[in-house]
Amino acid sequence: MPKFSQMQYTRPDLAQVKGQLADLTNRLLAAPDYETAKAVFLEKEEAGKHIATLSTLAQIRHTIDTRDKFYDEENDFWNNAFPQLQEYEEQWTKAILESPFRPQFAEEYGEILFINAEIDQKAFSPVIIEEMQKENDLTTQYGKLLASAQIPFEGGVYTLSQMSPFKSSADD
Repeated sequence: MPKFSQMQYTRPDLAQVKGQLADLTNRLLAAPDYETAKAVFLEKEEAGKHIATLSTLAQIRHTIDTRDKFYDEENDFWNNAFPQLQEYEEQWTKAILESPFRPQFAEEYGEILFINAEIDQKAFSPVIIEEMQKENDLTTQYGKLLASAQIPFEGGVYTLSQMSPFKSSADD
């Protein structure tokens, strides 16, 4: 396993990711048997892990230095991309919930897979994509605001995170 600093980040092609999710959903719907459906399910899990890793790398690197232009732009990309991808995830969720192989999936992976899918389905609608994007942008702006705070204290100037040791000091 590479060190965090050595992990490669490349922005994914959003259209390609959407196409891959749509293809996986269609393949799940067309699966003639459980083994085929399971193979598609596992392929979807791997694709999801890859996307999650990329977005997490971008987010952490952005958080480390909110002034880094590259990761600032990547953070904006993900703020916009995730709500769009959610629509494709919703189609996948619907397909897994309606799968004729649901009993086999539940037996192998547990009923929690379907409980979580049902919750996810209730929490999303395509009509809220724009609001989700706006929420992501506002959250980013708030994070930048917190990260940029400069607090004069006892002759020094500190960020909020640099103030933490003072909170637990015996002489606070």
